[in-house]
Amino acid sequence: MYAVIDVETTGLCPGGHDRVVEVAVVHLDSRGAVEDRWCTLVNPGRDLGAQHIHGIRTADVLDAPTFGEIAGRLARLLRGRSPVAHNLRFDLAFLRAEFGRLGVTVPLDVDLGLCTMRLAGRFLPRASRSLAACCEAAGIRLTNAHSALHDAH
Repeated sequence: MYAVIDVETTGLCPGGHDRVVEVAVVHLDSRGAVEDRWCTLVNPGRDLGAQHIHGIRTADVLDAPTFGEIAGRLARLLRGRSPVAHNLRFDLAFLRAEFGRLGVTVPLDVDLGLCTMRLAGRFLPRASRSLAACCEAAGIRLTNAHSALHDAH
């Protein structure tokens, strides 16, 4: 039913030189129960950017697969599921850019997914829109922020 996505990146410009360095997908059923989870580091083929934010070091990605090596599996994990993310536009823009570099167009449309950051204004009106603030307002303990799998959960 749902594929909750999170990516960690080298920066903020998906169409430029910034790349994905970690990606996670958590499958949820229609009730929100976790069905499956998957996460991998990705070797971006360049420096890691703001390592103080995501905490991923060069040594961590030296032997990690490239995006091209994980693209097929990732596409299968996303196929037939509604994408969900906190700042869905950001995550999908990076995934579309990475698939695009491989010559693949993917139907990852923001209008077909759920953005928890946008929904927070409706359901958590007193919280700021950061993932940490939304989790706190909802009574959810956020551990290891900026780890793709922990953020997706």
